[in-house]
Amino acid sequence: PLRIFGLFIGVDAIGLVLQHSFRGAGATLQAMFIGVTLQWGFFLPLAYIVGPVMGNGILAVWISMMSYRALQAVIYAILWNRGTWAKIKV
Repeated sequence: PLRIFGLFIGVDAIGLVLQHSFRGAGATLQAMFIGVTLQWGFFLPLAYIVGPVMGNGILAVWISMMSYRALQAVIYAILWNRGTWAKIKV
Protein backbone atom coordinates (compact mmCIF):
# COMPACT_ATOMS: atom_id res chain seq x y z
CA PRO A 1 0.00 0.00 0.00
CA LEU A 2 2.80 2.47 0.73
CA ARG A 3 4.24 1.98 -2.76
CA ILE A 4 0.82 2.67 -4.27
CA PHE A 5 0.61 5.85 -2.19
CA GLY A 6 4.12 6.80 -3.29
CA LEU A 7 3.13 6.57 -6.94
CA PHE A 8 0.24 8.96 -6.42
CA ILE A 9 1.76 11.38 -3.90
CA GLY A 10 2.28 14.07 -6.55
CA VAL A 11 -1.32 13.87 -7.74
CA ASP A 12 -2.53 13.89 -4.14
CA ALA A 13 -0.39 16.96 -3.38
CA ILE A 14 -1.83 18.83 -6.36
CA GLY A 15 -5.35 18.01 -5.22
CA LEU A 16 -4.65 19.16 -1.66
CA VAL A 17 -3.05 22.41 -2.80
CA LEU A 18 -5.98 23.17 -5.09
CA GLN A 19 -8.52 22.26 -2.40
CA HIS A 20 -6.92 24.60 0.10
CA SER A 21 -6.53 27.28 -2.57
CA PHE A 22 -10.29 27.19 -3.08
CA ARG A 23 -10.76 27.57 0.66
CA GLY A 24 -8.32 30.47 0.78
CA ALA A 25 -10.06 32.18 -2.14
CA GLY A 26 -13.39 31.98 -0.32
CA ALA A 27 -14.90 29.08 -2.26
CA THR A 28 -15.31 27.05 0.92
CA LEU A 29 -18.75 25.71 0.02
CA GLN A 30 -17.49 24.42 -3.33
CA ALA A 31 -14.43 22.78 -1.74
CA MET A 32 -16.54 21.19 0.99
CA PHE A 33 -19.17 19.92 -1.44
CA ILE A 34 -16.59 18.27 -3.71
CA GLY A 35 -14.66 16.73 -0.82
CA VAL A 36 -17.68 15.36 1.03
CA THR A 37 -19.47 14.16 -2.10
CA LEU A 38 -16.46 12.29 -3.45
CA GLN A 39 -15.51 10.78 -0.11
CA TRP A 40 -18.98 9.63 0.96
CA GLY A 41 -20.47 9.04 -2.48
CA PHE A 42 -17.49 7.56 -4.34
CA PHE A 43 -14.61 6.40 -2.14
CA LEU A 44 -16.37 4.79 0.81
CA PRO A 45 -18.84 2.73 -1.26
CA LEU A 46 -16.05 1.73 -3.66
CA ALA A 47 -13.72 0.77 -0.80
CA TYR A 48 -16.45 -1.30 0.81
CA ILE A 49 -17.25 -3.09 -2.46
CA VAL A 50 -13.66 -3.87 -3.50
CA GLY A 51 -12.50 -4.65 0.05
CA PRO A 52 -14.90 -6.65 2.23
CA VAL A 53 -17.54 -7.53 -0.39
CA MET A 54 -15.20 -8.72 -3.15
CA GLY A 55 -12.53 -9.88 -0.71
CA ASN A 56 -9.63 -8.10 -2.41
CA GLY A 57 -8.02 -6.83 0.78
CA ILE A 58 -6.26 -3.68 1.86
CA LEU A 59 -4.33 -3.18 -1.39
CA ALA A 60 -7.57 -2.78 -3.34
CA VAL A 61 -8.86 -0.32 -0.76
CA TRP A 62 -5.69 1.78 -1.09
CA ILE A 63 -5.97 1.74 -4.88
CA SER A 64 -9.57 2.90 -4.46
CA MET A 65 -8.39 5.72 -2.22
CA MET A 66 -5.81 6.88 -4.71
CA SER A 67 -8.42 6.74 -7.49
CA TYR A 68 -10.69 8.96 -5.42
CA ARG A 69 -7.87 11.41 -4.67
CA ALA A 70 -6.85 11.54 -8.35
CA LEU A 71 -10.46 12.19 -9.40
CA GLN A 72 -10.69 14.92 -6.79
CA ALA A 73 -7.48 16.56 -8.08
CA VAL A 74 -8.80 16.49 -11.65
CA ILE A 75 -12.11 18.08 -10.62
CA TYR A 76 -10.33 20.81 -8.66
CA ALA A 77 -7.97 21.48 -11.59
CA ILE A 78 -10.90 21.82 -14.01
CA LEU A 79 -12.72 24.19 -11.66
CA TRP A 80 -9.54 26.19 -11.05
CA ASN A 81 -9.03 26.66 -14.79
CA ARG A 82 -12.62 27.86 -15.24
CA GLY A 83 -11.86 30.71 -12.85
CA THR A 84 -15.32 31.06 -11.32
CA TRP A 85 -13.69 31.08 -7.88
CA ALA A 86 -12.14 34.49 -8.71
CA LYS A 87 -15.58 36.13 -8.82
CA ILE A 88 -16.53 35.20 -5.27
CA LYS A 89 -17.09 38.14 -2.94
CA VAL A 90 -15.64 37.56 0.50
